[in-house]
Parts: sequence; structure tokens; C-alpha cells
Amino acid sequence: MEPTKHRTSACLFKRSDSYHSFPPGLLPAGKRADKAVRAPTLSPVLLLLAATLISAGGLRAQSFPAGPLPSANAPCAVGVDPILVKAYVVNRLLYSDSAPKGGNLPTDVVSVVDIQSGNILGLIPLPSTVNGLGQDVSVDPTRHRVFVPNYDAKSLSVIDGFNNRMITNITLGASAGRTAVDPYNALIYVGNGSGVTIVGETSNAITGTISLGGPPTVVQVDPSTHRGYAVVVRTVYVLDGVNRAILGSGDIQNLIYTISGGAIDPGRRLWVSDYNTGVLVIMDISHTTPSELGVWYDMGSLRGCGVDPATHLAYAVDAGGAQVSIVDELGKDYGSVPTLSTPSSIAMNSGASRAYVTDAYSDSLTELNLATRKVNRNIGLGSLPTGLCLGSTSGRLYAMNFAADAVSVLNPANQSILTNFSCGPDPWAVAVDESLGKIYCTSAFNASLNTLDLASGQFLNSLTVGESLRVRVSSTTHRVFVTSTNGSGGLTVLQGSNGQVITNITTGLTPVGIALDEAHGRIYVANQHSGTISVIDSSSYQILANWTPPDNNVWGLAIDPALRRLYVGVVQNTVGSFNGVEILNADTGAYITRFSTGGALSSQREAGMVEVNTKTHRAFIADYGGNTLTIIDGTNYLATVPVGNGPNDVAVDETGGLVYVGNVLDGTITVVQDTAVLRIISLKRTGNQASVTWYSLPGTNYQLQAKSRLTDIWTNVAAPIPSTSNLTTQLDSSANSPQRYYRVAIP
Repeated sequence: MEPTKHRTSACLFKRSDSYHSFPPGLLPAGKRADKAVRAPTLSPVLLLLAATLISAGGLRAQSFPAGPLPSANAPCAVGVDPILVKAYVVNRLLYSDSAPKGGNLPTDVVSVVDIQSGNILGLIPLPSTVNGLGQDVSVDPTRHRVFVPNYDAKSLSVIDGFNNRMITNITLGASAGRTAVDPYNALIYVGNGSGVTIVGETSNAITGTISLGGPPTVVQVDPSTHRGYAVVVRTVYVLDGVNRAILGSGDIQNLIYTISGGAIDPGRRLWVSDYNTGVLVIMDISHTTPSELGVWYDMGSLRGCGVDPATHLAYAVDAGGAQVSIVDELGKDYGSVPTLSTPSSIAMNSGASRAYVTDAYSDSLTELNLATRKVNRNIGLGSLPTGLCLGSTSGRLYAMNFAADAVSVLNPANQSILTNFSCGPDPWAVAVDESLGKIYCTSAFNASLNTLDLASGQFLNSLTVGESLRVRVSSTTHRVFVTSTNGSGGLTVLQGSNGQVITNITTGLTPVGIALDEAHGRIYVANQHSGTISVIDSSSYQILANWTPPDNNVWGLAIDPALRRLYVGVVQNTVGSFNGVEILNADTGAYITRFSTGGALSSQREAGMVEVNTKTHRAFIADYGGNTLTIIDGTNYLATVPVGNGPNDVAVDETGGLVYVGNVLDGTITVVQDTAVLRIISLKRTGNQASVTWYSLPGTNYQLQAKSRLTDIWTNVAAPIPSTSNLTTQLDSSANSPQRYYRVAIP
């Protein structure tokens, strides 16, 4: 086939709703309504340029973890399934009056960890509980179910360990405290305000209660005898969950005030830890009248304990000493293992000679080797992408991780993490100049702009600029623009080559968003608390105008230079006020229209940003409160796409037609395909075989279709092909006609 015989046409077809998320899984997809129409003949270089226009529900979205670094707020309980080789970490606010990072990190989720690779497999939302002190989790390794009590919600969450999904939340009618599971009898013991509630594991229903006269601070099950144990004040009760009966009891003789946990050495011992006194008590449970065998003092601020049945050694979690202390029942000291910061709970996997310790303030899971009594590794519990940007030449994605004080460099094509760089405390926004090999990271609260070497991550420069929430880089002048709260608030301009400050421009109170219009020599700055947008000449850096738009609680900014439209993100300043995007004339500031994105924002700082694809003339607005991405086509509403939890920032790949959304509260990045850019970009033929390549979204199935004449019916070339990267290629071995037309559909 000679190039002069090629024809190129465009096809219009409607696509269905179809979303993918990783985690938690696949949502229902509708049926495609396929409609093709002929379009004018285009260039003879390619056989087909496939352009897709979509209905409001026709965008595709996929989410993947933004990095392996911490995002959990105070992991406070952990359970292990040794068969599935998974750890389940419950993340709550550990202290009701004190939150790491000022309470900006996500709570009330379970992090699912692959304990072989250390990868985060998913984040599962939980009903809210204000204080994670006393939090518990239990695992049935035979049915692979996970049980999490929700104290304030008075419920028990049941999680399917196979697919990392919530099965149900069982309403208990009473505050849910400590919990333990009896796999043999398929029962769950849940502490309540006056005793223990018994729940059937197969029925997910309450089978009865056992009154103990108060809330238990320890609930355990002995897997060898299938008996339950509960500690109320200083009394240890032996329970029969099947018959909802008390079999016996015994008292703890020594003074303990704040019991923090317990652990069973099957058929032999119950260990009980106390936080304030640092006491570790050993109870003999070989009979139905438990008796105290010994007490070990001065163990530290104990948050819990675990026992290795193989060695009968106890592992006491000392939060104050940042260590795990090891003793036997005779009081012999086997030393201690240092942890990162504030250990809060422990789970044993004695079959693999491992223990797992949650660390509250470093937001991590520490793996201990029970044989060597040393730390194997520390596993971060997710990611927290507050800021995003895309490398214009490499296609790499740069995601700020507020919790870990780091920036993750990702390959979005295969959703892999290339590296992580430390970037200073409280990082928020990021910009990159790949030509100069530099990454620019702003600090939300530490008043600095830090410059890193793109290749090594080495610190190159740190500049005090004040609290800063946005940074942009000029691709032509390599100048850096950062909004800051220095002085009365304004814009700092730096020369990227040497890091020197060119000028500081006072614009207004609380400047946030920046938009660069390099073609017309303009810079726009959104001043939230002044309610204005400053227009600045990019040569003289003189303020040309200050606009006050109708909706003036302004936040994010983005510009479409060709259409002369300025998109302004607006956050609500009072309950029920406007929250969304307004569109202004970029030359005059005249109001054009606005679109509400809905959602109730819990903090203005976490409002979503806005970006524009200047090739498709679409604007994308992240709505933190509504967990959606709103798409505006020029000045027309196009679609609202559900994304992850707490979308905050947006980055646009104009070439590949992909939009990346950083979701603060579930630690993922959602990829949305701007299907106006879904097109075939390459077609090659060798003999009767044609090779067709198109832009694609990883994890999406595509159907290549062909016909030899425009009047023919489209036929499938082969079975649908799943995409594994941003480019997909498929071969057609039947390209033996003088001319052949191709299109790509999504089944």
C-alpha cells in the first residue's frame, strides 16, 4: 500500500460510563451506544485519526497509589493474616486533643499492606471514631476476614481479606471497644460499655451479650481452648461465647490503672500491659480461675503487648521509649528493639518469625525479626499527594507527600514509583523545570521554597518566602513564580538558573493561585482574602490591574491563552455559599459564567485547584468536598467524574490527553482520560499486516475496528486488548485491501 492511497477520516462515537479505581476495585460499567458517522477527509499521512466526543458520563478514570510514603494519621492497631501474607493497619486520631501535622492527615481508614513486598494494596474507609486510644482489630486467618470496632459509631466493620473490601458494618447498639475472634466457633467478641457482645461470623448478626458490669479493657480468645477472656478493672473473666456464659474469674493483685492491651500464650498465659504504671502482668490461664504469676515493673509507657508462642517471650510496646521490650515470664530481660518514633500496637506472626509494630507519629509499620530481635524494615502506610505537576519532556509525574516531607517521582504509564526525595517539612506545591534539572517545592507552614536536583534529589537552595501554596515555572524564561505570605502577601519571582530573587510583588492578602500567559506577557495571581485577581506585566513586573470578580473568595487559577479565558477556582467562605469555578475574560476581567462543583469543604486550605488543556480547551476543577473532577469545555459544562477521596490538585498531559488528580485523603492519584485527545497517532504497514498505535489509559480495554470502504460496517480486528501503558499498539493481519480505515472504541 503506497502512502498516496491512504485516506484519513474522523469518527464520532458515543461511549458508556466506565470507571476503574485501584484501590478499591471495579465499579459497574454501562453498555456502549455505538454510533459512527463519516467526517471530512483529512491528511493522507495516517489512515485514521480517531476523535471522540463524549456524554457527561463518558470519561474514564483510574486511580493508583501516589507513593509508598506515609499518609496515615496515627496508625494505632494492626492485625496479620499469615496465610494471605497481609497486615491490616487501623488509622485513627490517636489523641483526641493532638493531631500530627495539625490534623491535616486522613483518619478512619484501614491500610492493607502486602507484608512480602511492603506495598500498600488498598485503603478502606471506616466509620468515624474521634479517639483511637484503645483501638483494636482482629483477623480470622481461616475465613480471611478482618474485624474493626468503631467506638463512636457503635458498629463493627467486617472486611473481606481476599479482595480488600468492606463486607458490612454491623450495628451493635453500644460503643464498640476491644475485639477478638474465635475461628473455631465462628464468633467475634466485641467489648461494650457493660460487657461483651457476641457476633456470629457467618451471619454477621448479634447472637447475644455477656454482662460483666463494665467495659473490658482487654478482650482475647485462646485458640487452643476456644475460650474468651475479658479484663474489667482488675478482674479477668473466662468466657464461653457459644453459650454466652462466664466460666470463671480471677483478680489481678497488683495496682494497674490504665490497661492498654493483652496477649494470649495459648493454653498457658494471659499477658496484660498498663500504660501509666509501665506494668506487665502475667496471668495463669491453664484453668478457669486465672491467677497472677508475676509482675514486671518499669517497662515504660506501654501501649500493648504480644507473645510468641514458640518461645513464650512477650514483646511490650513502649511508646515513651520508642522501643519494643522483650521479657520472659520469669522476668529475664531479652533486651529491646528500637522503633522509629511512637510505637502504638503490635501483631505477631510467629509462624514466619515476624512481628509488626505500628508507629503513630512516623505513620509507618515496623517489621521485627523475632529470631534476630532486630528491625527488618519500616513500611510506609500510603501517600499524601497535596501537589502535582507533570514533566513536559519526560512525562513523569511529581507528587508532593505532605505526611512524609517528600516528593515522589512516578512513571504514570505503568504506575510505578521511580524514586522519593526528601524535600523539607510540610511540602505542599511542586513545579519542575526538566531543562534545568530542578524541582521546586513549597512549604505550607515552614515559609520556604526548596530547590532540589532533579537527578539526585540533593538540596540546592532554600529560600524564605512565607507560607506558600502554589508555584509555577516558565518553560521559556525558566523563571520561577511562587505566591507567599511575606509582608502583605504577594508573588516572588526567581531566576531558575541561579536561584536568585528577581523581585517581590505585593499583590494582596493570602495569594494562592498563579496563571502564566507567556504568549501575551501576563501573570495572574489570586488573592483570596483580598478577593482580587492581580494582573502583572511579565516584563516589567508592574501590576496592570486588580480585578474583583463577582465570586471573590478566589483560590486556584488557570488560563486558556488562545480563547482568552481565565478559570478561577472559588471556595465557599460561608456554609452554602458558592463553591466551584467562574470564567473571566483574560483581557478585561469581565465575568462570563460560572459552574458550581458542590461539596462541603472542611478546610479552605484543602480546596481543589484548576488546570486547562490548551489543546482541547477544557478546564478541570478538583472538588475536595465532593470527591469529583468537574470538566468544562470552553464555557460549557461537560461532565463530572468521581475520583478519589479529597481531590486537591490537578496536572494535565496535553499530548496524551490524560488528567491526573491527587487525592489527599486516600493517598491515590486518579487518571482521567480527556477523550477529545484519544486518537490514533501511528500506523505502519508491512505486507498485509498493519500496526496501529493510539493514546490509551492503563487498565482500560480497547477495541480496534476496521473497514475497507467508508460505506462498510465496522468490524472488530480481534478481541479487545487491555492497555498497560499510555500507548497501545495492535496488529491487523488482514490489511490486504487497497485502502483500509481504522477506529478505536471502548467496549
